[in-house]
Amino acid sequence: MADTPPTDALRKFQENHPDLYRKGLPLWEQGAGVAELAWNRTDVLEVIEALERDGQCILGGDVWEVVEGIQPTPSHANWYFDPSGQRSDSWASKEIAERYIESYPQTGDSVHFVLVWRPAAWARS
Repeated sequence: MADTPPTDALRKFQENHPDLYRKGLPLWEQGAGVAELAWNRTDVLEVIEALERDGQCILGGDVWEVVEGIQPTPSHANWYFDPSGQRSDSWASKEIAERYIESYPQTGDSVHFVLVWRPAAWARS
């Protein structure tokens, strides 16, 4: 995995949660054409918890199919959260992300999830 993540959000996540960061699959190194990390179902639920504790609002995510030896491909399944600017956005976005991921059909180990997040409005200075 590259030492330096390609985005500010991923660099900050790497600093704050190095163990969770290392569990992610760097899609930019897989020729997928995106500067994102993808996590398996179990690990992404841990990531969601960490982001909520950090006051981050999960704006949504994408589902990727990851098969060893084959370039990862987007499944075109996704979800989003429209923040209201309230203190509850971090918690509400976490709940929506968890519900989506937990209800996504289990198709073996190939399903991975990419998250999009930003600081919740109330957490920004």
